[in-house]
Amino acid sequence: MAAEPWKSRRPWPLLVPLGVYALLLAWIGFSAAALQGYDFSYLLYALANLIVFTEAIDFGLRLYVHRRHTAVTSDLSRGAVRHLSIDLPAAQRKGSGPGTGRTAARPWAIIASVFNLGDEVDEFMERLEPYREHIWLISDGSTDNTAKRLQVSGWRCLDEEVNRHKPGALRHLLSKLPPQIETVMVIDPDVKICGRHEGSLVDIERVIADLQQSGAAAACPRIAIEPDGFLARFQMLEYTLACVVGKRSLADFVVTSGASIYRRDALERALEQHSLSIYAEDLENAVILLHDGERIYYDGRLVVSSHGPHTLRHWYSQRVGWFYGLVRVYTQRSRELWRIGRRTPFAMYTFV
Repeated sequence: MAAEPWKSRRPWPLLVPLGVYALLLAWIGFSAAALQGYDFSYLLYALANLIVFTEAIDFGLRLYVHRRHTAVTSDLSRGAVRHLSIDLPAAQRKGSGPGTGRTAARPWAIIASVFNLGDEVDEFMERLEPYREHIWLISDGSTDNTAKRLQVSGWRCLDEEVNRHKPGALRHLLSKLPPQIETVMVIDPDVKICGRHEGSLVDIERVIADLQQSGAAAACPRIAIEPDGFLARFQMLEYTLACVVGKRSLADFVVTSGASIYRRDALERALEQHSLSIYAEDLENAVILLHDGERIYYDGRLVVSSHGPHTLRHWYSQRVGWFYGLVRVYTQRSRELWRIGRRTPFAMYTFV
C-alpha cells in the first residue's frame, strides 16, 4: 500500500508541542503577574524563560523536520523509520539503482586503536569476541604488554612503537587492511556492540549492507551509556536526547561519533585532510566529508554502548575536551562549515 501523502495527514504530532508551548507561555504570564509585589530579578527571569523557550522550539523543530525527512518512506516498518534520519530505501535505490533488493554485506572490518589496556584486556576480548574475525587493531605506542597479549590470543593487532594518537593510528591501520575491505566500523576500546537481544533492532551486518547500498559516506549508530552511577545516568539522558532528537533530525548531515561506520575510501580521504588532533576528531571527519558533498546519516537500529564518567574530575575533563575541540574545529574550518550550511536551510541552522 502506498504511503499516505504528507499534506493529507493530520498534523497532530506538530499541534501537540505547539499546545505545550502555549501552556508554557500562559504559565509565564501568570507567574510574572503574581510576582510583581516581590523583590524579583526580571533579568534572570527573562533569561531563564528564554532558555526554556529556545530549547522547546528547537525540540519541536527537530521533531518536525525528522517527520519531513522520512514522510514518504513506505518500504520500512514504522518502527524502523523512527530510528533513521533519512528515507533509507530511497537512498538505496539512488545509490544502487532501481530494482536492487536487499543484499548481503560486502567485506567489512571493525577497527580500533588501543593503548595500554592493562587489566582490561580480558574484558576487551570478551566483549568483542563475537566479531573477532572482522576486527583489526593497532597498538598505538603501548608501553605495556597489550599488543603481545592480544596477538598471543589470536587477535590481529599491529604493534607500533610510535604513538600517533587515534586519527593517525587509524590512518596507518587503514593502509594495512586487505584491499577487498570496503567498509570499516571505527570503535573505541570501551565500546560494546549490542546484539538484537541487547537493544539493537537489526544485526550489524544489516546496517553495513544498507550503508553500502545507499552510497553514503558514513552511518552513525545510536550511542548508549551504561547507567552505572549518577553521572553516568545523567550522561545517558544527554546521549539519548543527542541521538533520538538531535542526530535523528539531521537527515544526511549527521556528525559522526567515536563509534561510526564509514565507507573505507571516504574515511581514508578524510584522514588524509585531517589535522590528526584528538580533540573533536569525529566532528572534523564529518566536516571534511560533508564539505566534499558526501552524505552521513543516523541509523539508530544499531546500538553501541559505552561507560560514562564516574568522577566529577573525569566528567569535567571530558567537557573541557569537547568544548575545546568544538572551538578548534569551528576556528580552523569555518569556511567549510559555511559551505556546508549553504547546502540546505536546516544545515545552516545546525552548523552555522
